[in-house]
Order: sequence, then C-alpha cells, then structure tokens
Amino acid sequence: MLNRRDFLRASALLALLPVACGGNDKNSGKGDTPSFGASAPTVAASVDGRMTLPREQRLMIREKNGQERLVLRTPPSTFPSFPQWSPDGSRIAFVQSSVFTGQPGADWGSDLYTVNPDGTDPKLVWKHDQPGAQVQGICWTPDGKELLIGYFLTIIKDNKFEGQQTRIERLEVAGGARTPLVKDALYPSLSKDGTKLAYLTQQLDGTGALFVSDAGGAAPVRLVDLGKEFLMIMGPRISPDGSTVAFSASHASGREQDTAPGAGLRAAKHGLPADIWKVAVADKTPVRLTRIAEDEPYPTWTPDGKTLIVLATGGLYEVAADGSATRKIGEGAFGGQVDVR
Repeated sequence: MLNRRDFLRASALLALLPVACGGNDKNSGKGDTPSFGASAPTVAASVDGRMTLPREQRLMIREKNGQERLVLRTPPSTFPSFPQWSPDGSRIAFVQSSVFTGQPGADWGSDLYTVNPDGTDPKLVWKHDQPGAQVQGICWTPDGKELLIGYFLTIIKDNKFEGQQTRIERLEVAGGARTPLVKDALYPSLSKDGTKLAYLTQQLDGTGALFVSDAGGAAPVRLVDLGKEFLMIMGPRISPDGSTVAFSASHASGREQDTAPGAGLRAAKHGLPADIWKVAVADKTPVRLTRIAEDEPYPTWTPDGKTLIVLATGGLYEVAADGSATRKIGEGAFGGQVDVR
C-alpha cells in the first residue's frame, strides 16, 4: 500500500543517504553536477523550460541543454522532495524530510521551505507539528500566496505502526495559517487557473480513488478506482487546462513487466513496477502512456500541456501527452519528483 510503503521507505532511507554538508555550509558544492553513467547519458530535453528535481540530498535545476546545477544541499539525515516552481518562477518550494530512526521518542517528519533558484534566501514556511507528520505532494495557488499540501501523519507507538491520518490543507506562505480542504486525501494538484483540484484518496485497506473537484474540494468527481483496475496509484498531476489528469499506477493485469530486461526486477525493489497513465475528466477512461515498468515514477506537465516529464528511480523521461513517444533524457532519483516551467 502506498502510505505504509512511504513509511517503510523513510525508515530505510537513512542507511542509503550519503554523508553531506549541512545546509549552512557556504562551500557545499555550488556548481556540482551529478555524474551520468553510460546507461543514462545526459540528453537535452525538447521542452522549452527549466526543471527542478531532487538528487539524494541535493535540490537541483536542470537547464534545457541537460546540464544540472546545485541549488542547495539539505542537512545530514534529511532529503528534499516535491520541488515546485512558484507561478512567477522566482521561488522554489520543496519538502525537506527527516527519517524515522527507530529510536524511542525521536522527532522526525517533513518541513516545507521556499528558496530562490540561485540557492539564496531559504525560508521555513511550515515545520511538522508532531513527530511523524509528513508532506506528500504540494502545489502553488495561481497567485503564489498559498500552497496546498498533502498532510500525512504516521502514528507510531512503542516502535509499532498504529495508523495514519491524511488530508489536504491550504497553507499561507507568509503567515503559515492552515485550512483543511479535503479529508483522507494526498497529492494535491491545481490547474493553471486554480479552478480544478486533482487528488488521491487511499485507506489502509488499499481502497481509494483519483478525484477531481473545484479548488476548495467541493463537487468531487471520481475518475479512477484504486484496488480494482489499479493496485497502486501515485502522484496525480492535472493538466494546465484542467481537462486531464496524469498519474503513476500499477495495473492489476501485471503487464508492467513487459518491458526491457531487468526493469521489473529493478522496480520491485521499492514496490510494484509502475507506468504513467492519463484520464480525461470528461470521459473517465484511463489511457496508458508508457511501458517503462519503473520504480516510483512521478509525472509533471509542461506548461503547454503537450509533454510530460517523469522522474523515476531508473531514469528521467520525456513522454508525449498522447503516448506516441517516450524518451529517456537523464539519470533517475530515488524518491524524487520533478517540476518544469
């Protein structure tokens, strides 16, 4: 199940993270670029825009020519995720998460920051309000004054998983005021004009659905069921015009395995292998766009709605919105998401 796996992933990630400089180190690698192996060469994207994405403990910007530069490093035992460009491109919002160490009484969870694209002026917007409180998905409102966050509280007692709470909240960037919007929901995504909201609901028994509603969560429309046709759904992103929702999913048929040798084995490391799908709000018919059988692929739309950029553990991909072409353009990242402007 998605949320329990996220909890286990956070628990295991501490052993995987490399030793890194703290966020206040002025010599923490400005200008670094990640190395790309022969199996994942740096390839220029055909989209006209910059991407922001995480790589281990680094928040990066990828230019159109494929070159990447460091924005910042997070402190030891933390990692960045869910970076999002502000509507005017002047700031990047991102989640900084610490991991569950298993120590009794340990504090862990997600904090929300914004930063300039050159790495200056990082600001704490919201700090987790109790141990185990995490953020699963964020998006800006069109005016850049608020963020929608997927609030996800993992409840642990005596080092045992006791349950969870999820909801989408509206968060004021300047003042920090929080307003609940949608109960039992995560991964908020707003259309460009801010009138339509896509999100995912999921219960511990594996049931749930992908929905679209108005900006306040009213008048919800159920698009895709979880637990029937799809065993797992992650990271829904609504198209700029609000007509279509892209999402990551594992299909019940298991056809995700029919891809390049070894891909299914790689994806199985962190959960079910998944592909990118889309569903039109008007007809509610899911359409499969890729056959990459990837590990935790997260999609995002380009501003013109013609292309999807997908970050997964095994690669960074450029996907035509009609499913006609998929191209690997770079190295992947574990537990990462991407945004493009």
